[in-house]
Amino acid sequence: MLTRTALCAFCADLLRTTCVVQWGNADVYKAAGKVFAVIGMGNSGATVTFKASEMAFEIPSGRPDLHPDPYMASRG
Repeated sequence: MLTRTALCAFCADLLRTTCVVQWGNADVYKAAGKVFAVIGMGNSGATVTFKASEMAFEIPSGRPDLHPDPYMASRG
């Protein structure tokens, strides 16, 4: 199982990536000032949101534990 620490380390290792804590305890990763991942948002703190193209989202969208995030889905 991938831990929050390991996922944060992966995102932080990407080139030109910054991380800020927003919306409570969420680690928000940005590239060129644009959000691409949010880790730890929600009541449990055990959520992960990634920016994905429509095609990339369609691949796993049949799973009951995956759903579009309202914030990410409303942005291009």
